[in-house]
Amino acid sequence: QWYQRRVREELLSTQSTGSSGINAEYGWANENLDKVQVRTAIFHGKGDDICDIEGSRAMLAANKNGLVEMVTYDYNYHSLMHLMPEDSKKVMEDFMERINSMLSK
Repeated sequence: QWYQRRVREELLSTQSTGSSGINAEYGWANENLDKVQVRTAIFHGKGDDICDIEGSRAMLAANKNGLVEMVTYDYNYHSLMHLMPEDSKKVMEDFMERINSMLSK
């Protein structure tokens, strides 16, 4: 699958913003942020050191058709489902609420 291969190449790119993951300033992914055509929910920890939050903010800003929504958390983790139980529960509740909202549109 070309898309998976391209994302993998982007993830392994030597260009970096100081954190690993898709670069927030360069690359194929960022050149195509405005092309999202399906409802997309982004859940991002503000202190995520694997994927820079600026990439998610750029995707949100670039998508003018209103299909992209973003929820941020004050956590310093990449995997929002592996927090303390009460925090993971909150993330899962937010996830379900967002999905239900998107499906009803």
